[in-house]
Amino acid sequence: SISSNISFIPFIVQMGSFLLDQKSGSQRHVYEAQLSSFLSQDRSLWLQATLEPDNSLFVTISALFLCSLEEWDHHFPYFFERVVSYFICNHIRSHPNDFKEKDDNNENNNNDDNEMKDDDVENNKDNNNNNNVDDIDSTALRNFEITRPGLLFLYLMNEFNKALKKPSNIPVNETNTINHKFDEQWITDLKDNIIYNSDEVITTFSTSLLDNFTPKLKEVSFDPIISTFPESLSSFLSNKDLPSLNSFIDLLIIEFSDKIVN
Repeated sequence: SISSNISFIPFIVQMGSFLLDQKSGSQRHVYEAQLSSFLSQDRSLWLQATLEPDNSLFVTISALFLCSLEEWDHHFPYFFERVVSYFICNHIRSHPNDFKEKDDNNENNNNDDNEMKDDDVENNKDNNNNNNVDDIDSTALRNFEITRPGLLFLYLMNEFNKALKKPSNIPVNETNTINHKFDEQWITDLKDNIIYNSDEVITTFSTSLLDNFTPKLKEVSFDPIISTFPESLSSFLSNKDLPSLNSFIDLLIIEFSDKIVN
């Protein structure tokens, strides 16, 4: 069940942290190097990376073990874009004709519009306005359905990070390098919290976290899910001068459909 699976997460983190930090954290440094490379990966390589075993989902999960809470918040927009792009690419690969037909229909509609007479344009103005509203709604719904698994995944990863970690008070490295000593206080606190406060941790995961997650499974729009995400995502979208998350998803779909379908 969802409840039992979520309740088990802290102990997976505990076991994983123990394995990473054996031999003075030698394995931690291996995966930190992988995560650092991921955070700096050239955008031209993103499409191919979606086909690799160590894809954006794997690396985002590893961040639960490797990133301080400050690093998670700081890099969240990047994790968000990579995870959302992963699901977009997989959807386009599975439904390439949907995007070909969409492009063809747009081209045909543009040709028809050019051939309309002035009187026809005036007579159909109201109908076109209504159709535009329907198109916006249907596009937003389509974009949400494509990215919904990724949004729920990111929601859980964000909640796991917040529930298990304390602030480290260590400045974030602006070069995208993740590098920690295995005995840093935030890492020690993470392990100790699970070991010595296991009842409290289990309650947090099996009740409050689960109670908040369950309604998200029934959502049909972006806002109720992304409202829980770090503020860094809102700043990221604002800096791109995008009116909404849906607009950002549109741009990603265009970017990757051009590469996959054409």
